[in-house]
Amino acid sequence: MRIDETAEYREIIEQHQLLRADLSCLRTAASPETNPTPDAELRVVLRQGLARLQEKLRQHFAFEEEGGFLEPVITARPGLSRTVFRLLRQHAEIIVELEHLESGFDTAASLVQVRASVLRIIEVVDKHEVEETDLLQQALLEDLGVGD
Repeated sequence: MRIDETAEYREIIEQHQLLRADLSCLRTAASPETNPTPDAELRVVLRQGLARLQEKLRQHFAFEEEGGFLEPVITARPGLSRTVFRLLRQHAEIIVELEHLESGFDTAASLVQVRASVLRIIEVVDKHEVEETDLLQQALLEDLGVGD
């Protein structure tokens, strides 16, 4: 069976799309150009958004790690193992970074600093998700016989 014919593949693609939408909403909330919300209210909005993102990422990463798509990719395409393991390591790093950001939220000197930190973690997560999607596409292309 090809990778794209599995329920796990379809689920991971759907999860990536939902995560991108969540990241986009959080990016809009954190961007001063698009969100003139008062400081105190914005801190609450961003804190809640980060908490939701962290919970969704925990679930998403667990799905990927526990028989989601990573195991079948390694089994089907051992040559991609190095990339898979690098992405797996990033899961823990991202969660730790989110926890660190959340723990320092109230002590951040300014809303400018908070916004910048939120936007930075969004970029980290977004880059990670793009790399995972690229990995899936590479594995699929190899499955179809058109990969490198």
